[in-house]
Amino acid sequence: MVTEVPRKGQSSGANVSLRGIEPKGFDIRPELKILQGRKFKPGLRELMVGAGAYKQFDGLQIGSKLKFRGSYWVVVGVFETKDAHDSELWADLDTVQSAFGRTGVSSVVVKLTYSDALEDLKRRLTSNPQLNVEVKTEQEYFSSQSSGLTN
Repeated sequence: MVTEVPRKGQSSGANVSLRGIEPKGFDIRPELKILQGRKFKPGLRELMVGAGAYKQFDGLQIGSKLKFRGSYWVVVGVFETKDAHDSELWADLDTVQSAFGRTGVSSVVVKLTYSDALEDLKRRLTSNPQLNVEVKTEQEYFSSQSSGLTN
């Protein structure tokens, strides 16, 4: 989801990604470090904020409340991954879907167990006529997202 948070020292806001993740999502991100606070609790309107967003925007301190879609979300943690996720807000997937009236997801992240697994996964998913998917490494995905900026 795209949400708006206030910029430091300005009255206007800026768009920030709110990513809904499942609790197991933390297991596939060993690089994630909690710098302050804690992880969100599933089922509650709680947020974790990336270190980059924390530094760039106002109102993202532990205990702060952000209003999205008529309800308040409480900041409970600050995390760092040292990648593009540092600019995001994270919350429980089911809670985000419920609050924003969404079903399904726009991306799925998996941890592969062997070196050729990506090609096997890509072949299986793209050959299924019921699916309309792109299979990319996370680095390829974020590179494609920012290509307009770098060009």
